[in-house]
Formats: sequence, C-alpha cells, structure tokens
Amino acid sequence: MHHLAPRSDAAYPTSGAYKRTVTEFCRGLGDASPRSGLPVKRAGTASRMNSKRDDDPDVGDEVTWRSHGSTAEGRVEKKITDRREEAGRTVAASPEEPQYAVRSEKSGKKAVHKGSALRNKRKGSK
Repeated sequence: MHHLAPRSDAAYPTSGAYKRTVTEFCRGLGDASPRSGLPVKRAGTASRMNSKRDDDPDVGDEVTWRSHGSTAEGRVEKKITDRREEAGRTVAASPEEPQYAVRSEKSGKKAVHKGSALRNKRKGSK
C-alpha cells in the first residue's frame, strides 16, 4: 500500500510577494501599487472631457449592438446628454458620457445604449 506524504510547504510558493500578486490579480489589479511592479488598472481613468470619440455615432447613423446573445440593427434617433426618462427607463447620461436612443429595425422598439456598445454598420453590408 502506498502512503501519501503530507505536503511540504516548501513545494508551494507562499511567499508574501506571491500572495500579494494573486490577490491583486483576483481584484482585477485595482489595488496594485507602483512598488509591487504590477500595472495599475483603474476603471474610468480615460478622460473624454468634451471630446468626441471617433467611433461615437451621430444621429441618423445605422448601427449594430449586442442584444440577448444576438446582434441587433437600427438607427440612432437622438444623442442624450442629461439625466432623463427615455425608452421606459431613467438614463444617467452626461455631456462627458452621452448615451444614444436607437430604434431597432426588426422590432421597431426604442432602446438606449452607451456609445461604446454601438458599432457603425458597415457600408455595403445588409
């Protein structure tokens, strides 16, 4: 019969640096510091102050977006830059983070999405 030896702690990397690295990785690197040598990743650090992204849609653009596991198509009806009721919900938009009211080609229903969720429909594709 074979007996299993108890695990030796020396066989597993449990140094403080290893534990810190794993913890920071599991937290999405949000708590990494310059001293740890890991890159610092913070949500929302990219500033869009009064600048239009190249891929932000314009009113009238034909766009696509992901909806319930498939791709929906439609047209941008308006750009929303303030907090208001739109498409059956409260939209927390601002001039720095606008949202867009779109109407689905298939269902005819209205929805609101952030610019990052919308993709301009390719020319010549149907």
